[in-house]
Amino acid sequence: MNDTTDHIDSFGRYGPKHGVYLTHDELESALHHIGPLASNMDEEYIVKAGGRSWTRVKTEAEVAGLVVASTGSAAVPRVVAWSSMAVPRTGTDMPSRPEYVAVTRARGVCAADLWRHLSPTHRADVVRQLAHIVGKIKSDPATRALVDAGTVGCLGVAGPNPTAAATDAPQLADVVVGRTVERGDGPWVPTDTDGSNSARAYIRDTSSAAAKMLAATPVLAPMREVLGDRIDQYLASLSSNGDEDAWWASVPLDLMHGDLNLRNVMVDMPGIDFSGMADDPLALKQHHDVATTKEGITVTAVLDWEWAGVYPCWDEHIASYDFLHDDSAAELLGLDDDIALPASVLDQVAGYRDTFFGILEAEYGLPTPRTVRGFDSGLAMAKARDAIAPWYMMDLVDPTSAGTADKVKACTTELAMTLTELGF
Repeated sequence: MNDTTDHIDSFGRYGPKHGVYLTHDELESALHHIGPLASNMDEEYIVKAGGRSWTRVKTEAEVAGLVVASTGSAAVPRVVAWSSMAVPRTGTDMPSRPEYVAVTRARGVCAADLWRHLSPTHRADVVRQLAHIVGKIKSDPATRALVDAGTVGCLGVAGPNPTAAATDAPQLADVVVGRTVERGDGPWVPTDTDGSNSARAYIRDTSSAAAKMLAATPVLAPMREVLGDRIDQYLASLSSNGDEDAWWASVPLDLMHGDLNLRNVMVDMPGIDFSGMADDPLALKQHHDVATTKEGITVTAVLDWEWAGVYPCWDEHIASYDFLHDDSAAELLGLDDDIALPASVLDQVAGYRDTFFGILEAEYGLPTPRTVRGFDSGLAMAKARDAIAPWYMMDLVDPTSAGTADKVKACTTELAMTLTELGF
């Protein structure tokens, strides 16, 4: 396997092309630090290892997110060991002992792999259960204490230094709101030196940082040439005080999972043996009885809390809740995305939204896109920030490479539409 990160591939990308991996020696090194797990033979564990772009913040956000979430719901794995200190591999930017989080293994299979095989009744039941899991976690007193403090940023673990190795989760009292995963910015506190609301300061600073990345990324130069003036005007509006101050002050903050999609949800069905299939989605096709069974379905866990933090409420709706989005339905259901979705599918997804938001609103008193004033404007600002310097374009270095020009054009079109929506 090639672990050379400075090789340019056919798309002109620097960086690893193979994802995160461990050699046998590296795995042994990591397992040496979590040896106590072997003492409990009644449980199975998952060890999640960090890679090139995984530096302390993600590991601690995952651990802290699981700690906070577990106070409101049992549907999260239990942290049994973790380390946010990596040892670099000689001569590379990959670790010889990676950061890692070891958690209990959840029973069942990935909901995304099973979704297309489920009956509409089962899918609706999963949505209802997820709404209650999310509602309990977000409304739990431990969560509200973090959110009500008004600080924006990723969850972390208190202390100036990374943790070399721990054989248990940190205490709830050790969870803090700290730097972001992407660039280590933040946190943003309610009493910023310029008097800005923390939500506004967060959008302003992260959007400005994205603009700097855009200017420093040669492959995106055509986008800067076309939209540079509009981007500058938009950024200037985020730095000015005026009629919108009252609106910013009313923006609800919320605990964000950051990737709460069906691929991070585990489900189980009584009477159906999924053993050996959790890691083999193709084998699920053999289960013809999944759609017809009269047994129920249970959400057993919400996984991957590495983006957990406190953010403006709309941020969660950019990267999460694929089961509520029309544009995700084709992929989740295995339909041809070049053909318009049937009205029956659109009606089902609309019903999921009504159910999900209705439960959060009525039973937990939480903000949703239907209740937050100016939600669409906030969502557009978050989308504009992400579109100014798309993360998936950052490793592209050769504007003449195959497909690069088309990608830059698509990014330019997306950002132009979002800026127009915002009035720029």
